[in-house]
Amino acid sequence: MASREPAMSLATSSPWLDDERHARFLEWMRQAGFEWPHVRIVSSSAAGAAPGSVCVFSIATPIAQGVVMVKIPKSAVISRRNSSIACTLAQLEGFGVSEPNLLALAVAYERSIGAASRWAPYLETLPDFEPLPLVWSDAELDALHGTGHDEAARLQRRTLSHDHRQLCLGLHHLAAADEGLPEKEGAAAAE
Repeated sequence: MASREPAMSLATSSPWLDDERHARFLEWMRQAGFEWPHVRIVSSSAAGAAPGSVCVFSIATPIAQGVVMVKIPKSAVISRRNSSIACTLAQLEGFGVSEPNLLALAVAYERSIGAASRWAPYLETLPDFEPLPLVWSDAELDALHGTGHDEAARLQRRTLSHDHRQLCLGLHHLAAADEGLPEKEGAAAAE
């Protein structure tokens, strides 16, 4: 196989780790047990891509069929079952909060606790905001009239509103039972 680029060391002195956040992300990946022998992961500034993104390049060209490019340990994948608020999320599931919304809550909570989250270096690589049509004003959506995207965004808004009501109902029930999000749950899981 011809090599497009030589394999690079992941030492912090590598020129493609010029972004401190991505250096922390790569170190977190190493510590979590990720394996990526066939790819090079660079920060956006090193790759000339959109700011704040991570770029992944194959070291070999072409990539042989069946080659595993990256191995990610299950324990490194954030889920509602292993987040710092897993117990609370399990209770919310009983009140009809959907799996995607439980995951969204897990990610939101982990982001809210910052460096205390075991996923902090990964979460730092996520954008703070995506300007999706879902969050556009009605006037901005009107510019999409006839494309179907305006109708899809309005449907997403209604779905999000329904999901929010389900979440509030679940939180109300937990609070009424005095089983809301205890500070100690998040603190204990983060230790």
